[in-house]
Amino acid sequence: MSKSILQTLRPQHAFRTLNRQTRRTFLNVPGTESQTITALRILPYNSNSLYRLIADIDSYSEFIPYCTSSKVTKWSEPTEEGKRWPSEADLKVGWGGMDETEQDIHESEHAVAA
Repeated sequence: MSKSILQTLRPQHAFRTLNRQTRRTFLNVPGTESQTITALRILPYNSNSLYRLIADIDSYSEFIPYCTSSKVTKWSEPTEEGKRWPSEADLKVGWGGMDETEQDIHESEHAVAA
């Protein structure tokens, strides 16, 4: 038997450790390098207002370019004040007839200090 037939008869995926991919691009083009842009700005808004804006995932599709749909799929347990924060969301990005849905997982606590 050839090696490819043996691989078909013995599925390897059952024995592999699943590794979570921590980084990916919207369009996977071979030979392209990822870009990183870093900016530092002092904004005239308090930290709580900015956090509420960032946590408003359901509105992302209204102001983030190429985000065609954004929906929170899981919420945190209520805080002492009764506030719940998004912990998982589906973001759909599309451009030029192509689209992709990405699951976004928020694992950080809401801890904003001024």
